[in-house]
Amino acid sequence: MSDPCGKLCVMATAWIDRTRDEDDAWFEVPAGPKLAAIIEETEIERLNGSQQISFLKACERMTSWAQAFSATSMAAALNTYQADAGTNGPGIDSRADDWAETEIAAALHVSPRTAAHRINTAVIITEHHRQIRTALCQGHITYSQATVIAEAIATIDRENPHTAYDIGYDLLEAVLPTAGNYPPARLRERTRHLLDRIAPEAATTRRKKTLRERTQCNLWNDTDALATLAITGMTIDIHALHQHLTAHAETLRDADITLTEEASGQHPGNQSVDGSEQIHGQPTNRTLGQWRVAAALHLAGIAPLGMAPSPTDSHTPSGKRDTPKLDIRIIIDLPTALSLANHPAHLPGYGPLDPDLARHLAASGTWTRWITDPITGHLLDDGNRRLPTAGLARYIHARDHRCDAPGCSRTRTLDIDHVPTYATNPHTAARTLSLACITHNRQRENAGWTTPESHTWTTQLGRTYTTIPYQPLPQPDPPPPEPDPPPF
Repeated sequence: MSDPCGKLCVMATAWIDRTRDEDDAWFEVPAGPKLAAIIEETEIERLNGSQQISFLKACERMTSWAQAFSATSMAAALNTYQADAGTNGPGIDSRADDWAETEIAAALHVSPRTAAHRINTAVIITEHHRQIRTALCQGHITYSQATVIAEAIATIDRENPHTAYDIGYDLLEAVLPTAGNYPPARLRERTRHLLDRIAPEAATTRRKKTLRERTQCNLWNDTDALATLAITGMTIDIHALHQHLTAHAETLRDADITLTEEASGQHPGNQSVDGSEQIHGQPTNRTLGQWRVAAALHLAGIAPLGMAPSPTDSHTPSGKRDTPKLDIRIIIDLPTALSLANHPAHLPGYGPLDPDLARHLAASGTWTRWITDPITGHLLDDGNRRLPTAGLARYIHARDHRCDAPGCSRTRTLDIDHVPTYATNPHTAARTLSLACITHNRQRENAGWTTPESHTWTTQLGRTYTTIPYQPLPQPDPPPPEPDPPPF
């Protein structure tokens, strides 16, 4: 099977360490006894800041190497139990895996469920797809990254083992070369998207099966007179429900403040320095989480009894309530929307959606079209104005989705950041703007960090990282250019 996405497809933000560490004694030393000896003999206190980070990376390579052998040992123990099944009496064959889990759980002081998960991962890494173990031994990926890849492979339908192996092989061809640049959460998002692109029919089948088996509403009691009501359902439905509850909670909170002020004859409440709601300088009785619970009860016609009362509890709004406008965005390419292709779509904040579901959701949606430069991919240019227009701002938020700083996963309260700074390059265009959270935008200079160019971050310790821009719908790599004809 061919790789339909290309080995270097980019799904979510990643970053590459561009710092040169050739002078360090552990640089490019293969993980193993020799590297362990170098690590043991190194006096960490004598290293400068950049060398301490480089040394930390060498230690992580050794950790990955050791964990590869740990996975091999788990798989071997399972094989031993399976080989001995039936030799100690009838009825043991079907319980061999359970006894192996019990053995490893006892040895490692973990739960049987954790042991089972680690054994399944170990089998995939060391037996089904040994190239994952090779990458782990060489320190190209961490054990957490290897686990994410193994979990993605484990979701492939095993009814046809040959096809499942081919799909797993194609997935590894696409994801392994760059897996080390992604944190586990974003690597999980990328592998899911690549898997859906490689096998779209399997993605649809898996979604329907999961929807049937896991859609549920559960209730269980917690401590301190609390209980939890958990609803698991279709992503788009739960996102819409959460937004609806949040919007209604904010409406109730605002009405509560107004009623309190009218009753007291005081001026409207203000906000504290940290942004929390206050009335007459005092915090309101409920957090936003409590207001969401109150909103859910209110929509069901139930007055909240388990929290501090508020004026809105006895002032139910009369008449028909306006349904809040929900912002649920589905990103889908035009060929898939027209049923000319079966590429996975993307739901920001969640991840890939299979093509059938995406087309169903897009059919009743409101479309927003952005036309970009076919070469650079950039959209708008606002000249030398300091702040972007509303259209450019919406585009930047949809394009980048999260903070551009390496290691940051914030998707809320983001600033539109000029890179380099506006004082250095007073030009406001899509190619000079990115998203950064308040901390990484407004405090980086005080922390000794700089951004000399787009997607490039230099730290206080002198190390340089290049972030890979967020791309919700990755495209295949362009084909290599054809060779020049012979000169005759």
